[in-house]
Amino acid sequence: VSNNAYQQNLAGGQDGVVFKLNNDLSNLEWSTYIGGSSNDAAFGIRINNNNNVFVTGTAGDDSFPTTANALYPNNLGLSDGFILELNDQGTNLINSTFYGSNGEDHSFFIDLDSDGYVYIFGQNSGIINPSPNVYSIPNSPQFIAKIDPSLSVLEWETVIGSGSINGGIAPMPDFIPIAFMVDVCDHIYISGHSAMAGLEVTDDAIYTGDQVGIGFYELVLSVDANDIVFGTYYNGDHVDGGTSRFDPTGIIYQAVCSGGAFTPTNDAFSNIQPIGWDIGVFKIDFNSD
Repeated sequence: VSNNAYQQNLAGGQDGVVFKLNNDLSNLEWSTYIGGSSNDAAFGIRINNNNNVFVTGTAGDDSFPTTANALYPNNLGLSDGFILELNDQGTNLINSTFYGSNGEDHSFFIDLDSDGYVYIFGQNSGIINPSPNVYSIPNSPQFIAKIDPSLSVLEWETVIGSGSINGGIAPMPDFIPIAFMVDVCDHIYISGHSAMAGLEVTDDAIYTGDQVGIGFYELVLSVDANDIVFGTYYNGDHVDGGTSRFDPTGIIYQAVCSGGAFTPTNDAFSNIQPIGWDIGVFKIDFNSD
């Protein structure tokens, strides 16, 4: 860690680490731990217009540091998501809050809009009640939330999925989150693999979910999650792992491990699946007519 780091030492269990390297990765500019006395994990990071650093992840218990103005200064359940803001030198904690349900929660992704509002995307095993006037599938085990730049005011929250939480306990997530973005017009994009049946798709879906062995689920929500804009499954083959990336104009790029019967385009570099597992790559433009 650097000399003036916000957190000089491991607080206990597993902590997150946040660090900055110079442009050619030859020098460590600064580095700090973030965490409490339990097991914590840092999953997502974004930089705001002031070069302050926003991090999200999972906090193991109440010992994780929060600030006095926090939206949720105390842990809400078994484990919670967290959001924190560090200054641009990694020396001071500016804002920090928990986020979650009364169960086990994990905040995997974070993004910022042009006004500095904070969006997070993750999984919840307990009940999160959707805000009014947002698209939601109540009792679902995947959440999206928008919080003000000071991490003290909840703008809205929603849950998406199949509505499978029964009695406050999620049997398993509907899909594994692998990408998240708020675009230049504040539309919200998500992607996930190992998607279960029962997720909502739109009339222009590429795959409707009727295929056997569903792989991916992609969803676009309107500004402030008021409505679903586009929802689709992709590929009727078993897929696992991999990762997605969005660009700000609404295009998704995906690479994934495929077990066979992946659907290539006619002019694909390779349209033959060898014996065993292979890499499947696809690109979807969500803004295309």
